Amino acid sequence: MNNKELINIIIPCLNEQENVINLAEQIVDKTKGLNYNFHIIFVDDGSTDNTWQNIQNLPFDNISGIKLSRNFGHQAAISAGINSTIDGNVILMDADLQDDPIYIPRFIKKWEEGSKIIIAKRTSRQENLFRRVVFALFFYIQSKLTSIDIPKNTGHFSFLDKEVVK
Repeated sequence: MNNKELINIIIPCLNEQENVINLAEQIVDKTKGLNYNFHIIFVDDGSTDNTWQNIQNLPFDNISGIKLSRNFGHQAAISAGINSTIDGNVILMDADLQDDPIYIPRFIKKWEEGSKIIIAKRTSRQENLFRRVVFALFFYIQSKLTSIDIPKNTGHFSFLDKEVVK
């Protein structure tokens, strides 16, 4: 490893056999030429399809995988990924291809400008009407139950400075 700053990309997966290879290729493509070391960590959260086999067969040196013994849930998979990092900054993203790797360089630019936490906000949702209503209800309830102002339509797609991760 050289002296470049490390950025870990943690991706929890549950039955994402169709997306793992495509997502890995997109991340490698979008981070090529950036002056950082990238380590991509796929966390298989108890998949019952070929997700784990596809992770193991990815042809890139900077990718590793963690296989959880069963489905522990999205947050547990994120925690497992974060706990596996030695040091460095973290990008969290989902494996369902709704978090577009094209935004990774923008995250890094904001971080270089001094931000310690960068959170992506969806401008539109691709879900059906029922799911949009459920998400709207969730964000409404969340705003009423917490004193923290969390923007609507934000997910896990984010950049965390290594000080925040620690």
